[in-house]
Amino acid sequence: MTINTYLDDPTLIQVRAEDRRGGYLAAKHLIDLGHRNILFIGAVQCGFMNNDQRYAGYCDALEEARIAPNPDNLMTNLFPFNAERGIALGRQLAARRDFTGICVSAVNAVIEATKTRIVPVTMASGTTILGMLPLLGDAMFAGMAATIMGGLFVSTILTIFVLPVTYCIFFKIKSV
Repeated sequence: MTINTYLDDPTLIQVRAEDRRGGYLAAKHLIDLGHRNILFIGAVQCGFMNNDQRYAGYCDALEEARIAPNPDNLMTNLFPFNAERGIALGRQLAARRDFTGICVSAVNAVIEATKTRIVPVTMASGTTILGMLPLLGDAMFAGMAATIMGGLFVSTILTIFVLPVTYCIFFKIKSV
């Protein structure tokens, strides 16, 4: 089984996101809000099939709204992927005044990313911890169950609290 791959193998089980529909819905939402000059940021025609599909959906939404795609609104200079490149791209976007968009601070981005991960992380670890409870009464498996439960609890705390703080320290992100 592969996840988010595009391989020509009918015998292979593939799970994919609906990238074209996602690109369409995102662009359509912005168009419905009244935006007409919308940037597309992604590595298009660089071997990333999901970005190509999202761009196709973006173009579908523009075409439906009778808006001609503007080549200047396609930003593909995303390499190398690192913090310095992200900062440079942010400055490049801030210098342009010919489009509308929404910007969030780095602190808000870290907070939103953490909030979106709380439920999946706690659900995954919580269900496994609860699943280990019956083994605590077994003489043979009690030690293993307690170790697994403790490890999951600690890793959950690290993921939800310590990792975002460490990220902010490492990238020198401070609240404003």
